[in-house]
Amino acid sequence: MQELESIVKMWEQSWQNPAMRHAILVHFPIVLAFLLVPLAFLTSVWGGTFRKTLIILCFLVGLTTAGTSWLAKNAGSQAHAALGTEIAPDVQTKIAAHGGAAVRVWWLTLSACGILLLACFGNKVWKAIARCLFFLGSVALAAYIGYVADLGGRLVYVDEVGVGVHPMNAPAPAAESPSTPSTPSTPSTPPAPISTPPAATPIPAPPPPKTTAPSPPSAVENQAQLVLNQAGLYEAKPGVWYLKQVNNFSPRVYNRLSTDGDVRAALRTLGGQLPPREDWGRRP
Repeated sequence: MQELESIVKMWEQSWQNPAMRHAILVHFPIVLAFLLVPLAFLTSVWGGTFRKTLIILCFLVGLTTAGTSWLAKNAGSQAHAALGTEIAPDVQTKIAAHGGAAVRVWWLTLSACGILLLACFGNKVWKAIARCLFFLGSVALAAYIGYVADLGGRLVYVDEVGVGVHPMNAPAPAAESPSTPSTPSTPSTPPAPISTPPAATPIPAPPPPKTTAPSPPSAVENQAQLVLNQAGLYEAKPGVWYLKQVNNFSPRVYNRLSTDGDVRAALRTLGGQLPPREDWGRRP
């Protein structure tokens, strides 16, 4: 039971991280698109009452592919925003190309589903043509998703985009082992000879004033900072959080962040706030 709880907690942490969530979600449209190819082929050649079931199944698989690809693209955009602006211009161009190609995935999937709907109306010849077009569209969709996946893989494994910048948790400070030996004691001073008069005891100097060390941030504050960093925010001046990415200074982004429950809770935890709307585009 304890192991199951640790697995669930690990999944929750992965889902809260946009980079990890993107890595999880991108596998679903890839698998579903390649599964759709044999189903579309059976739909185009099968003759009988089972064809209606195949059409419904293909339609559901297509809608699921479109939905998961949209979720993966949304998580990828959030992960891109969390990277900040310290990215080479050529890598930024590659990221934009990957994002634009990912947007076309769900449009192609919805178009294929629309063609499949046409196979339910008209005469037999038109239905057969629509089913064949749907099969060809599913093949093209699977090939295009493979191309988009290759672009994403090159960003991670060739350009190393996002590697090491999305920590799951800040490492806990290493606790001092109880077996660690304490500071070695000063060797005892040998007793003075009997004939030697005892030396005058020096007056000890007053102890220096104690300085109160700042308390380390708590786990709640660390989690709040992680949420704001994942949203692409940083503390530009004390208590005021701005976006790292300049090209996202828009009213739409401001409205999304100012109404996001997680962002607002994290700001309250840290005693911070977003800048006024009129200062949103003027980062200090």
